[in-house]
Amino acid sequence: MRASANFKTLSSGDLLGNIHIGNVVLTDDEGRHNIGDISINSYMKDDVNKINLDSKFATLRYSGTGFLDSFVPDLIAVSAGKDLPSLFSRTPAQWSGNTYSLEFEAIDTKDVLSFVALDGVNLPRQDRVLSLT
Repeated sequence: MRASANFKTLSSGDLLGNIHIGNVVLTDDEGRHNIGDISINSYMKDDVNKINLDSKFATLRYSGTGFLDSFVPDLIAVSAGKDLPSLFSRTPAQWSGNTYSLEFEAIDTKDVLSFVALDGVNLPRQDRVLSLT
């Protein structure tokens, strides 16, 4: 496995980041799982955050006014947290007002899913787009 990372702040204040992990092979009791190369590129400017992940198992495109870690709480706040509050032990958070766009494409997920104990499971190749505005 090889890894490299490069983060740069431009004179405009924008932040660019690139992470490349090459030849990822995961090993467990079931054997070796060839995950391949993973590339992550990020861009932050003012209140816009963008993250792109490219690999042989999936691609992901994220853009939002909030960081990626605020996406799931906001998604819960406007869905299950709003309509099914009894599922939560505490009052669900309110939507932060951030906007998000998330695109995910499953490509060849068999090796990655086998490693996380879902041996034999493979998501069909597909696109899924989710926007929260």
